[in-house]
Amino acid sequence: MRDTIGFMRTTIDADRRIDVFEFGHGEAIVALHCTGGNAGQWKRVADHLDGKFRTVAPNFIGVGRTEQLGDDSQHWLEADISVVLAILEKQHRPVHLMGHSYGGHVALNVALNMKDSLKSLILVEPAVPGGNSAGRFSINTTSMQSTVSDLVEFFDRTGAHGGWSSIPESRRAKLIADRFTLAAQINAIVESELPEIGEIAGRLPCAIISGADTSPEIHQHCNDLSRMIESAQRFVVPDAGHMLPITHAKEVAEITLAHLEKTPPVPAA
Repeated sequence: MRDTIGFMRTTIDADRRIDVFEFGHGEAIVALHCTGGNAGQWKRVADHLDGKFRTVAPNFIGVGRTEQLGDDSQHWLEADISVVLAILEKQHRPVHLMGHSYGGHVALNVALNMKDSLKSLILVEPAVPGGNSAGRFSINTTSMQSTVSDLVEFFDRTGAHGGWSSIPESRRAKLIADRFTLAAQINAIVESELPEIGEIAGRLPCAIISGADTSPEIHQHCNDLSRMIESAQRFVVPDAGHMLPITHAKEVAEITLAHLEKTPPVPAA
């Protein structure tokens, strides 16, 4: 938590308890975190958006105070989508939706099915089935209990959080403790389908952002996705890797502001 004016932590009771952080003032941007992350990853981005946009960041299922789903991973993606839908319902008017990695995957699913609830879409290195995710984001699990070696392989392959060796010991311990949720999110990406992504073209203003130093596979995937969504604007942040919302928050915020300046303001409800 931080003591900046405009910070608020709330709980929404929908089908289950949802933990929500809000940063700043202005028109709402709903921001969705990555695998291994949480709502707090958007704090630095929100600092640069404050005054123009209010960042509403939920914790996904099993993260923070958001209620755990249980041992059934088959419906994990649907449950995380329901988290976003509950947030959108509380806003009472169309909002901007931003997602990073797994959060980008969730955001795309929401965008394909909830066009009337969204004003624009911002994807930061989104993980999408049919791109690189089926090979890069799978984790080997037995009864959904991931081993430490699986986690090391995943974080080193994706470059998430700078790779396993770059993660502080205290954070590693938390990731190991949360291995069930991590594996459920990763398998949700691998096992789900996202048909007709091109339907977003012409319907929603869309920005796709990646880091210049991210893996070649992820960079290519973002390029492919931008071609599939004809209306998408493509942005690359210099000297940034996969965790650019944290490491290059100012640049991500500047791109977001430039993109949203082209989007008419949402009228009051």
